[in-house]
Amino acid sequence: MLAVILAAAVAAQPALPRTDVPRLGFFAGVVHQCTPGTQRDAFDARVRGMAGEVQRQLGPDAAFDFAAAFGHGIASAAVSTSSETPLLGQDFCGNARRTFEEGAARLGPAPRRQ
Repeated sequence: MLAVILAAAVAAQPALPRTDVPRLGFFAGVVHQCTPGTQRDAFDARVRGMAGEVQRQLGPDAAFDFAAAFGHGIASAAVSTSSETPLLGQDFCGNARRTFEEGAARLGPAPRRQ
């Protein structure tokens, strides 16, 4: 019964469209900069899994766009976190994390390693 409910919940969520991949990559880069050093390895592993999932679902061009946008997000966050008016407002990291998590949920879970 629980499996049916979970499957229905996942099916109700729209999949991440190809056009949203760069946005997801960008916010992954921003969140990378906002993640404390002690948690960064785990976050990096999650992002690598997401890149693999993007490639599996949408192809190598989409994976390249994800990776390029990730780098752009890192660079933008480095500038924005040091400015007086951050790119995403007062709660820069909180807003970035919410946007990232929304996109990640639409992509779906990365495959688990056996």
